[in-house]
Amino acid sequence: MLFCNSCRIDPDISLTALLQRESTTMKFLKGSVTLPEDLERAKVRTAEAVIILSDKCSQTPVEDDWKNLMCVVSIKNLYPNIRIICELMLIESKVWMSNIPGWKEHESDQFDRAVCLTQMKLGLLALNCVSNGISTLLCNFIMRDSVPTAAVRKTLPRWINEYFQGTKYKLYTVKLSHAFDGMVFQQLVGFAMEFWGLLLLAVQVYTNNDKKTQMIINPGVRVRINTHRMRAVVLAKNLIEAQRLRTFSIDGQIMFDNYGQLIFSSLSRNQGKYIT
Repeated sequence: MLFCNSCRIDPDISLTALLQRESTTMKFLKGSVTLPEDLERAKVRTAEAVIILSDKCSQTPVEDDWKNLMCVVSIKNLYPNIRIICELMLIESKVWMSNIPGWKEHESDQFDRAVCLTQMKLGLLALNCVSNGISTLLCNFIMRDSVPTAAVRKTLPRWINEYFQGTKYKLYTVKLSHAFDGMVFQQLVGFAMEFWGLLLLAVQVYTNNDKKTQMIINPGVRVRINTHRMRAVVLAKNLIEAQRLRTFSIDGQIMFDNYGQLIFSSLSRNQGKYIT
């Protein structure tokens, strides 16, 4: 469920094309968040979450933040238990969130969230002071840049081509094949890199019937893979490459040393079964 305060006119050509392309999973409704009949028409009652976006090009950020706050108040009055993720422009606007009845913001992903763009930008700048280039790395994880054609790349320096090669990689969360059950995380990292060039960064652990999740970054040897309760967070060129962790079925023998490094395998990079 997504609300945009800036959408006061009909969709333009690009948005119309997007809606038509995603017609099986997306529906556009025009109305007001302050009207109960429009909220009922949008089926907010059964939504997993409501996302309220701000206008990033607005010249009046204070006014836009207040409109978003009023949207939160309107929704919480009718559906106090619905999860809301609200985007704000100014840091000081977050203070008012705690005064809204029904607003619950905690560490868990199941609670409400107030996302401040200014705070995120300042946080990235601060991280850059500690580790140079970290903001570029994080932005490349979540944004897709256009890569020059092969003819243009031939004229570019090597380091620029290597940078564009790195921008192809994105973060994906995928299920794990049952063949990896009981394997130490460090071993799975070595196996995925050896065979597919995939970089595992973390595991997402599901508890309480998949209602709560916990992210464990680089757990090392202290975590063994449980495919029923874990998902892998992997860095890959595309989703098809990342899904190799889910579709792989092993016929052979794999051996690791005490440090989790792959020392023997009866499989080659092109062997193994893939379940479709």
